[in-house]
Amino acid sequence: MTHSSTPFDEEGASAWNQPTPVPSILTEVGYYTYLFYTLLGAAFGLFVSNLGTGFLLLLLILCVFQLRFRFLTVIHLAAFPLSCAATYVLIQLVVHDEPLLGTVRSFILWGITLLVVQSLALKTNFLRRFAWAAFFIGIAFIPFIQIFALAGGYQRLGLDRAVGYANPNSMAEWYGFCAVYFSVLAFLTKRNLARLFSWLAASVCLYMVTLAVSRATLVAVVVAILIAGRHLLKHGLLPILMLACLTGIVVELGLFGEAVRSYGARGTEETGRLAVWPLVLESFVGSPLVGVGESHTGAMVDTGRYLTPHNCLLFLAQASGIIPLVLFSCYLLQAARVTFLEDLGSTPEGPFSQPLVIYTLLFVQSGDFDFMMPVATVALATPLAASLGQTDRAVLQAPRGRSLELQGAG
Repeated sequence: MTHSSTPFDEEGASAWNQPTPVPSILTEVGYYTYLFYTLLGAAFGLFVSNLGTGFLLLLLILCVFQLRFRFLTVIHLAAFPLSCAATYVLIQLVVHDEPLLGTVRSFILWGITLLVVQSLALKTNFLRRFAWAAFFIGIAFIPFIQIFALAGGYQRLGLDRAVGYANPNSMAEWYGFCAVYFSVLAFLTKRNLARLFSWLAASVCLYMVTLAVSRATLVAVVVAILIAGRHLLKHGLLPILMLACLTGIVVELGLFGEAVRSYGARGTEETGRLAVWPLVLESFVGSPLVGVGESHTGAMVDTGRYLTPHNCLLFLAQASGIIPLVLFSCYLLQAARVTFLEDLGSTPEGPFSQPLVIYTLLFVQSGDFDFMMPVATVALATPLAASLGQTDRAVLQAPRGRSLELQGAG
């Protein structure tokens, strides 16, 4: 029986049997443990001051020792966001005399996280394992969900304040990542049971997004799934039929009825963004080189409310000026360029890259610090690592002829 050659076949086999350095499985498990602790530790009464920071530093040290000289590649891949974080911190501390705590500390931790995640992204199928970890963390969120009744006459779901990303928008962005991932997985897998589970998981996560009544996140999820589904016909009619059946069941049960009513009520609500953005731009134009400092970001709108920019690009521009803004923009453009202009189809992450990057690029624009979320960091780091090419990544030897679809579904 003949089969087409794969990276695991013939002359490439010897190269695959000698993997290049990557972080150990212990380091990867440590990262998932760190996520669980920082997000849910306080809710379970396990919080210890600075323990999470110390654990993150330990993960960084492990990555440096395990990657050795290859860690320079990680620094190269993450050069734009690292430079953004460094210049932001420098401007805040030296120019504006901002305290180390607050957003300055957040940017330092984000820089460390970038190095850890970019290191882990060198491991084959890291995205798949992270998505499952994010899904199970999302399940662990459920007991801490709370209902917030708002003046607009609708309700939103959020998380207990002891839980990380308690804000309804942040919670929606977490579940939105899972919804996009499992939707893509449902398109790819050939096993009907795995496809059914993937659609169910995606539907549950999408349901959580709608209950949070987050408009930007819902739009980002829909756009990402549409991009993923453009190749539906290549996988036959069965995925379409299963999706149609599942959609019909959901509609008949009325599961999204309350969400539709809430979105209808919120659709006419003015959040203040259109009022504050011109004021933020005016503030940036007044101090384009170094900004006005983090403590002076935002503006007072006509209604008497003081609003933050609610946009990562505007926040960076107003807080620290043009240099961090340009570096961060290059970070986003780099991820988009690699995802859409380079051939990542031969990597396990390839089919997931475009939908997840599009989803991330859209949802991070709806908040000041949403780009620091783990789901955003992983989504943007994955295509950068995949762009190195499989010959420069560590891969365990797989059976001959194993397809990409089965790797993604396994």
